[in-house]
Amino acid sequence: MQNIKNFRPLAYSLINAQGKGIKKHMIFRSGELSKASIEEIDEIISLGIKSIFDLRSDYEQQAQMSNSNLKIYGYNISQSTSKKRMDAEFLKQLANSDVDQFMMSLYREYLALSPVLKPLFQHIIKIRTPFLFHCSAGKDRTGIIGAILMSLLDFDLESIYQEYLKIDFRILNDAIENQKKDGLSEEMIHKLIPLSGVNPIYLDEFFKTILSNYQTMNQYFYQFLDLTQDEIIEFKKILFNLIKTTSSDVVYFYVVLICV
Repeated sequence: MQNIKNFRPLAYSLINAQGKGIKKHMIFRSGELSKASIEEIDEIISLGIKSIFDLRSDYEQQAQMSNSNLKIYGYNISQSTSKKRMDAEFLKQLANSDVDQFMMSLYREYLALSPVLKPLFQHIIKIRTPFLFHCSAGKDRTGIIGAILMSLLDFDLESIYQEYLKIDFRILNDAIENQKKDGLSEEMIHKLIPLSGVNPIYLDEFFKTILSNYQTMNQYFYQFLDLTQDEIIEFKKILFNLIKTTSSDVVYFYVVLICV
């Protein structure tokens, strides 16, 4: 969508360890929605989305879309109390430090064990209709919620990282333009590139923090998120379609091989 970055279904075309894929038009992820056009809001509604989980800070959530057909729930998972965006002075200081370390600390200290994750997943686990979750850019806070959901739904790590590492190139382009307007030098802008991207080492840090505290993802689900096995099983029933290979698929593949 032109005014919504990183908008897509979660784990599109991916299958889990049991050969199952998430039902079409059930879970979506994106960047912020406040700039969505009327046509884009109509498209969101046409997908059957009824619930939107806004993962941004309370300050960020002041810029909000509004439509009577959509229920928006705010969950400030990073627990940010900032009342302003990252200003030029902060970015200059960050550029003179280790930006990758800053990002890793975000995943480790503010996201992996955020107390806001429990009420968020207590809410999500009861959802029976299509929903969307988003933050500002749709990559970090949104990325870790996608990773937890995919873990919950038995996707392997390779698939989880594959989903996490997809990113809308406009995120970096927009960040660079804003940093230029803030008067940052080309050298500083280059150093700040990790701030606007995704990197497997960030998600490594996220999972490492969880496993060092809870040993397994199941223990994390049961003890930290306080989900029950029955709730998880029911959630899976609602969200899964079994992916099957039909005889026609096999014949087509065989013909293609012969032609090549």
